[in-house]
Amino acid sequence: MNPSIHRATLDDLDAASRLFNAYRQFYGQRS
Repeated sequence: MNPSIHRATLDDLDAASRLFNAYRQFYGQRS
């Protein structure tokens, strides 16, 4: 695996919001 890092843009918003929502749910927070 060769991960890469890039600055998020509006095109990444949907994927980022799903990721942070899953993070909150994992730690028992409201989504």
